[in-house]
Amino acid sequence: MAGAKKGEARGERMSQERSSLSAREKEVVVHLSRGLTYLQIGRRLGIAVWTVDTYLRRVRAKTGATTSADLVRLGLRLQPPEADGQQDRPSA
Repeated sequence: MAGAKKGEARGERMSQERSSLSAREKEVVVHLSRGLTYLQIGRRLGIAVWTVDTYLRRVRAKTGATTSADLVRLGLRLQPPEADGQQDRPSA
């Protein structure tokens, strides 16, 4: 039960802080939630892998996200609805 309350509190904090994310931070988190690697995100956005890592560290600091799963959940909430139901998947 205590774990559920802890998760709920983290979710609330992530929701409150989500609005303080920059457009680029949101973009990086959405790409991560779609399964892209740091390298793929960097190539797609024209930034270095280290920059991708920096954006994600900032997102963690602003939202209180502690795990990659937290970041993926956040990214899924930030994704705009797809018109045809197809999401941007990484190429093999």
